[in-house]
Amino acid sequence: MAERVLGVRFSVWERDGLLQLDIGDGQGGYRLFGPKFAGDSRRVATSRPLTSRDINEIRRYLDKAEQEV
Repeated sequence: MAERVLGVRFSVWERDGLLQLDIGDGQGGYRLFGPKFAGDSRRVATSRPLTSRDINEIRRYLDKAEQEV
């Protein structure tokens, strides 16, 4: 399995800049928030390879945010 990284993409959609946060491994990934992939975005940042601890922390923050909605 390829290493997973946290990525930030910038998309210019209808002239408004939108950010997308995703986790992927080069073969595909998951969008955490932001617009769906429309083909006009470019990656502007990539993290170091994620560890299991990183993924668990992200999951914990997302669970907490979901409870507050």
